[in-house]
Formats: sequence, C-alpha cells, structure tokens
Amino acid sequence: MIVGVAAILTRVSGRTSFGLLAFVLLGCGGKAIWDPPLTDGAGGKGDGSSSDGGAQASVVSSVSTGGAGGAEVGGAGAGAGGEGAGGAEPIGSGLEEVVLGKIVSDVVTPFAVTADTLGFTVLVKSGAPYGRMGVRELSPPMSAPVIEDFTIPGVAREFSGYGLTAAGVPQSDALGAMPAVMPGTWNVTIGDPTFAENSGDVSVWSRKTKDGLFHGGKLDVNVFLIGGVTTEAYVTSTLAASFGNYVGISLGDVAFYPLDAKFSVIDEMNYFDLMQASSPAVKTPALNVFVVWAFAGELQDAIGIAAGIPGLGIAHGSNVSGVAWSPFDPNLDPLIFRHEAGHLAGLFHTTEILLGTGGDALADTPSCPDVEQLLGGCPDAMNIMFPYANDANAAFTSMQAQVIRGSTLYRSYFDDSQSPAKIKGGEKGAGDGAADGEEHGVSRDATRSGGAWRSRLGRAASFATAHWCTHGKHRFDHSKRLAQLASEAELLGTALDDDAPELVRVRSARALAHAKRPGRGALERLVRDLAAPRRVRLAALDTLVTLAPRADSSAALLARGFASDADADMARYAHRMMQRHGW
Repeated sequence: MIVGVAAILTRVSGRTSFGLLAFVLLGCGGKAIWDPPLTDGAGGKGDGSSSDGGAQASVVSSVSTGGAGGAEVGGAGAGAGGEGAGGAEPIGSGLEEVVLGKIVSDVVTPFAVTADTLGFTVLVKSGAPYGRMGVRELSPPMSAPVIEDFTIPGVAREFSGYGLTAAGVPQSDALGAMPAVMPGTWNVTIGDPTFAENSGDVSVWSRKTKDGLFHGGKLDVNVFLIGGVTTEAYVTSTLAASFGNYVGISLGDVAFYPLDAKFSVIDEMNYFDLMQASSPAVKTPALNVFVVWAFAGELQDAIGIAAGIPGLGIAHGSNVSGVAWSPFDPNLDPLIFRHEAGHLAGLFHTTEILLGTGGDALADTPSCPDVEQLLGGCPDAMNIMFPYANDANAAFTSMQAQVIRGSTLYRSYFDDSQSPAKIKGGEKGAGDGAADGEEHGVSRDATRSGGAWRSRLGRAASFATAHWCTHGKHRFDHSKRLAQLASEAELLGTALDDDAPELVRVRSARALAHAKRPGRGALERLVRDLAAPRRVRLAALDTLVTLAPRADSSAALLARGFASDADADMARYAHRMMQRHGW
C-alpha cells in the first residue's frame, strides 16, 4: 500500500486511475532570476494579495522576526512595507534559475555550477501532460555520476515522473555532492524509462550565498485550509513547534488560503488535483501545506504525504508542490511536518521498511537490518527520517542538514552580516539538532504513555501511534502488521475504547480487516454510533467493506446510507468508497 509520505505517486499505468488527472505543469520562464533582498516583518511582495483571480490569503508574519513594519496577523496582503522599527535583517531567497531549454533524450547537456552554491535542483518537464520524463544521469566535473540510470545507487527511488520531475544535489554523499557541491561544468542527461517521450524542458535552480556557506534562513509556509477541518491557530502553533529550528532554518511567514471542500477526502483519484490547487499561492520559495480531513482508498493509512523527493518550493500549481496533512495529534503532528518537509527537501528514509529496498545514501545515517521486526530497536529509530516517526524522533545528522540547506524550500541569509543573532537552539555543529525534541520546539506529552489502551496493545501501542511512511512502488500493509502485533480482542477493544486516541482507534479498526474473527457485529454498531469520532466510524466501515465487498452486503448498504448523509465529509468519503467498488 502506498501510504504515509514520501513519494510522488507513480503508478500511472492501466492499473490505476491517475491517468484521469490533468497536470498543471511548471513553466521555466526563459531567464535567469536572482531574487532581490527581502525584509522580514515588512510584508515584502504583498503575499496576501490574490493572483490571477486566485483566493486571497490571510497572513501571519514570521514567528521569530524583530521588525515591526509589517502586519502581524490577517489582512489581504502586507504591501511593500519597510524594515520596520528596529529593522529586521535583510533576507533573500538565494535562488537562481538557469534555463537549459528543450533537451532531447539521451543527449548530454552541460551547465555551470559556481563555487558559491550550497545545492541545486534540476527540473524536467515532459512535452505532454502525462509524459514520463526524468534525470537519466547527472555527473559532476571530475567524478562518477551522482545519478545513474535514473537512480542514486542504493536508493529505492527513480528520478522520473509524470509531467514534472525534480532531482537535487546533494541528495547523497557522492563525491561532487559532498562535502561541498563541486564547482565547474556538470552534465545532465534526461530520458523516459519507457522510451515514449523524446524531449523535455529543463532548468536548474541553484541555492547560493555570498561564500557558498550556510548562514541561516526562513521557511515560509502557504497553508491551504478547508473550513471546519481545524483552525488557523492550531496549524500555526503546529508549524511553530515543527520549525522552531529546522537545521538552522526558522519559521518565516505563514499565509492561509481557502481550500475547496471537495478536497476534504483525498485518495489516489484526486491527490494530484490537490497539489495543483496550490496555484493561487504568491509567496516563493515556500512550503505548501494542504490540510485535509481524511485520506481514503490506497492512501487510507496516511497522516501526511509529501509530493516528491525532492519536491518544489519555487513554483506552485504542479504535481510536486507540497504536503497533504490530516491533523490528528498535537504530539505527532509537528513530527509529520518535519519528516515530510525533509522529503520535499530531498531526504530519503534512513532505512526502508521492506528488506532489500534500500535507504538513503548518506554515510552518517545508520541503517536497520530489519525495520519490520526491530521497530524502535533500530539504530536509526531516533532519526526524523526513520519510516516510523514518533515523538522520540527529533534528530538530523550533519549530512541530512546539508541536503535540506541546499534545497529550494526556504529563503536564505546571504552572509554572516545578515544572519540572525538568535535562531532557537543555535547551531549545534556536526549533528545540528541532536535527538532532543525540546531543542527543536517539539513538545512531548507524558500522558501519551498512560491509558488502558496502551496497556492493552502492549508493544503494538508504539507502532499504532507512529507516523507510517512507505515510498513509491514498494508496498507495505501497515494495518496487517498491526494485526500481527496485537490480538483480535486487543484491537477490537481499542477500536471501541472512548478513551483511546482517535488515530489509534482508527488504526485498530482497520487492522481488524486482517483478523479471522474481527467482531463484525461490534464494528457495525461502531459504524452506527453517532457519539464515536467520524473517522473511527468510517475506519470500521472500511474494514466491513474489505471483509464483504459485495454490492448486496450489509457493509455496502451502510456505505450507501453514508453517501446521502447530511455530514458532507462522511458523504464524500462514502461516495468515493462506492466509486472504487463500482457500486
């Protein structure tokens, strides 16, 4: 099952329905761009204004800036502004685009990388909306390729996608990418693994500073929010907890945009449409966050999903333009943002769940011999990019920090004279963020360790509360694994437990689909229980439908009832369920 985070969803063959989607593709613009310095707290480009008829944004200014010239909360755009009383430090995006133009497949194309470059991202746009293009090979001036045959050696990720593909340097510790990006003439070769496409438009976005060293930065966030899913205040506080210090990058401006209620339920049918809904956003570079009510279908085990490894921070409206997130738990939600933003910046899992499917290509991240069996006993379990993120995960390594700092997600300080005097947590040297959640503003709630549900589930409790993440084509059924860790009685008892966290109840109910005696009568009563959380009721319905997918089953009748429910979210979820089953 493709769940969790991480990959742009690449199953676009006859076995899936993504071919129904129409991508809004990134245009390269045809010129080099060096963004002029901005001023924190000043409003900058009027980021709250509408663009091309798009929705207006309410803007919450940077959590950590000192300038008083810009609007603090709300409004339809801050305008040009000034530095404000006290004057915040000038900050620019630090990103430069070089357009290579249309390139024919398998033709080696050179481009220059200068010594002031922290990292760069190659973007390949296919000539057709559903064309599959990618980076076949990427080579530094005097070393072996960092990408060869569409992959980084040892990494279970292919740099080819439908419509648009991004590949970053550094994403591995290969010579040329680390310890610093090698200046000189690099060569890129693009192609289509299926040999259907023969050309693509290519550009290179480079992250630069005055001296090629990192001096800090700001991560701006565009939030697309459906009314009633959660509040702007909760999203803002979660972002502040996530990015108080993100490898020396602090939270910048947070802009809110309305999101159409049709996106309250996300599955494999409308995920790319959701990513394209970021087109009204004005602020760049920025992280786009889509706040949805629930994931369904092939994505039903997800809490958060990143659209690419790497994704894009410098253009909106593409199929790799952000993170989809369903709020569940104030203790887990900040970790989801940190993990997903890591993927968008270019980080892979330290180890993949399925044996033999690889991990990352960074020497300073440990790997696990068997994630499925060892879980929290893995040597990389404390790393934020471990595939089971939980409230013990807080650490990045030095190489992981270097990947994030070379990405397109944030605005960077040009030199030390502009670097902020205080970034929460400071620079921590080699580790840059040791495994101390409080250091990064990630709160830990001791009450999560208590409760009858945790005692009931035993070892399975930690698994049930983690952020489950699986990449691309390597499917892993997390619900089935949970059913292996807990008995039928334990799972049913937890699904019915009003004191258990909603996320744990949802997962317990779904895991019962793998049980020999799942307690169908109890699950039907749970589906009908108006006092139970809506997502718990639907999880129980998912299990009943899995056990009896016939159109004339009692589960199908329940689904039809929900499809006409007055609760629009419940009705939307049930309607999409019926579509998938052809009822």
